[in-house]
Amino acid sequence: GHPAVSSTHRYLRRLLWWPRSRADVKSVIRSCHPCQVSASLSNRQHEAHLWTPSEPFEVLGLDIVGPMLPSSKGERWVLTSTDLLSRFTLLFPLADISTNTICRVIETQVLLRFGTPSTFITDQGRQFTLSPRFDALCCLYSAHHIVLPVAHAASGGFYERQHRTLGDSLRRLLRSHQRAAWVDLLCIAEGRLNSMPDPELGISPHEILFGFKLKLPFD
Repeated sequence: GHPAVSSTHRYLRRLLWWPRSRADVKSVIRSCHPCQVSASLSNRQHEAHLWTPSEPFEVLGLDIVGPMLPSSKGERWVLTSTDLLSRFTLLFPLADISTNTICRVIETQVLLRFGTPSTFITDQGRQFTLSPRFDALCCLYSAHHIVLPVAHAASGGFYERQHRTLGDSLRRLLRSHQRAAWVDLLCIAEGRLNSMPDPELGISPHEILFGFKLKLPFD
């Protein structure tokens, strides 16, 4: 390892000197791969500390999946709401992804059933970031809103894995229920998401949240 720019430059000046030596030292240290990895881990650990909930439904991650083939009622998207402590996920089919629709579903199907979070985490979707309606929802329930960067390693992997699992589950269900629409199988996909052991936590979201394994009729 090596110290920071000033310390490294002072050390080198005792051995040799050249024009723009400090700028060169700064450039080398900035491109040092171990330093970048260390800084990335430090930032991720700090962010993870900020987001680490102490109880269920204290921190909620919201995301939108779609568009898909329209259902008979015109639903084309899925709103996902994930408790970051247990990874327990709720899936809601939507015919539109307007802010009013999203806020209505969040309020009636999540907050009034499971309680109000202290923090919402979303991507940069305009339904969340450019919406006075969503701002008002956060204000009403005294919830903070954290917006993730476009590429965020600390959370992107989780949502990518979650969406892949959801897509795989729906495809398998559609193959075995060829006359069913994807929206009719969403509740089964939700059950499978919540009954599968989380690869990081070792047990299922349902078991973390409720204290027992979810027994599904198709198991």
